[in-house]
Amino acid sequence: MTWEDILKAADTKIGVYYSTLKSEKKNNGTVNQQISFNCVRLTYLMVQNMEDEGTYVYTPVWIFTQHEPDHLEYEYYVYPEEICIIDAVSGEIVQLSQVM
Repeated sequence: MTWEDILKAADTKIGVYYSTLKSEKKNNGTVNQQISFNCVRLTYLMVQNMEDEGTYVYTPVWIFTQHEPDHLEYEYYVYPEEICIIDAVSGEIVQLSQVM
């Protein structure tokens, strides 16, 4: 998918993704109400191979994250406040629970 297509997918799917999270968490404050991603990276993620059970494949993904302004550069000990992963081929949201 092109970058423009990824942005369109993000625009329509990230809101749905976070509204689902809010309902799963029963809106107990664990999901930020205002999400503003300030970092995006293209990388690879190991996901389950749907064609061969028990194996994994690497797939290209766009990772959208929200970091504190002081931690925009990668530091192994700093976790993002928010994260959303979009498959770079299909434009679908990658559920973290399915890859961990």
